[in-house]
Amino acid sequence: MLLICVMALAIVSYVNLRLAGNMTYPPFVFCAVWTGALALLLALGEMFYPVSAVTLSYYFFGALAFSAGGFLALLPNLGAFVKRSRPVAAADRRIVQVALDIGLVLAVGALPIYFRYMRQMAAFARAKGSDWQQMRRGIIAVMNLPGGAGFRIEPLLLPIFVILALLAFYEYDGGRLRRLRTYLFLVVAAGFALSSSGRSEVLLLMVGLVAIAWTKWDPPQLKLISTAAFAFVLLFGANQILLEKTNASSRASLAENLPAVANGFASYAMGGIVGLDYVLKHPGAIENGWRPTRIVTSALNKFGGEYREPSRDLAYVGIGSGDVSNVYTAYFAFVDYGVLAVGCFLMFLGATSTLAYRYALRGSPLGVLCFGTSLYGCVMSVFAEEWFSRLAFYLKAAVIVVVLYEVLPRFWGMLSRASARDVAELELGGEEREMAGF
Repeated sequence: MLLICVMALAIVSYVNLRLAGNMTYPPFVFCAVWTGALALLLALGEMFYPVSAVTLSYYFFGALAFSAGGFLALLPNLGAFVKRSRPVAAADRRIVQVALDIGLVLAVGALPIYFRYMRQMAAFARAKGSDWQQMRRGIIAVMNLPGGAGFRIEPLLLPIFVILALLAFYEYDGGRLRRLRTYLFLVVAAGFALSSSGRSEVLLLMVGLVAIAWTKWDPPQLKLISTAAFAFVLLFGANQILLEKTNASSRASLAENLPAVANGFASYAMGGIVGLDYVLKHPGAIENGWRPTRIVTSALNKFGGEYREPSRDLAYVGIGSGDVSNVYTAYFAFVDYGVLAVGCFLMFLGATSTLAYRYALRGSPLGVLCFGTSLYGCVMSVFAEEWFSRLAFYLKAAVIVVVLYEVLPRFWGMLSRASARDVAELELGGEEREMAGF
């Protein structure tokens, strides 16, 4: 059954590629990721518990639903899409470039502050005897820091400067200084992501860069994709060794750590796929902290609500060979609503991801950012739901784009016009005085 599912997903992937003619078309990426993941599960054989036909049908049905949503979003212009020049005037783009220059200076200055903040969280978590990677995920941990009650700016620094770094890459238009600024911005943004100790933030930055590169230059960008994938694998291995996960040890040699790193990669890659099978066989056994409604309850709680929010750090289950996992794929966020709701949610995500793809190809800065984030959701769908849970990132991206591309240019234009009027009035007043004196 697993082999049949892999072959069926491969066919759907091929249809999506032929439909859009672009390897970054979100339904193709989604289906290709799932084809590769299930093919890897098939190759690993006895390492993991077998996945039931019911769970595999969820995966295939979800891929069809995501593809159907993408197909609907392609209409009425079915086929290739012509790139349009970006709807930003040259004068406005100069304002954006200046704002990005200022943003780089602020990012460099804020990086040590963010790093110190993360070290404080690590020390606090260790004092409580818990994993500080889990503690960093919620605002509750931030509020519990010594003297940390109330609003803290530090958690906002990571998404803000990742967004600005992606826009700096998007706005790169040649020249040594602009190239230097772009590289430096990306290095600083990677510093923020690495300081968070989370691999997901680094992957979000990498996928965003690939998405932007594909919209700026003619494909294929296979070299960029392979470089980003290789960098992520290195980061994954280093992270696993330094944090001594899955029997890796920071005191052992690289050769001694390789088996543990390989086992950790396989467990991380397959854990969600096998884990969801356990969830479907044991409904309610794992408390669901990933439901999309969490967005609403979290917002209400910020305004005094008292709704219970289960932790996003889910319980662990066995996945085979003595390994355990606490990720259950993106499907887990929707399974409590039933199989039809799973299809509806994924169809909606396929449609919205494809709309972002279309706007990105047309040169929309916000479209490019949303496109990159939606691709990240496709890549991460094997592990976790990263579309609804990234809503705050989408909102921050929208605010930053509006400020950079709408508010600042209009404000600068108002100042320029006011300055021009003042100069004209001074010149007119001078002429009148000269005429009176004459």
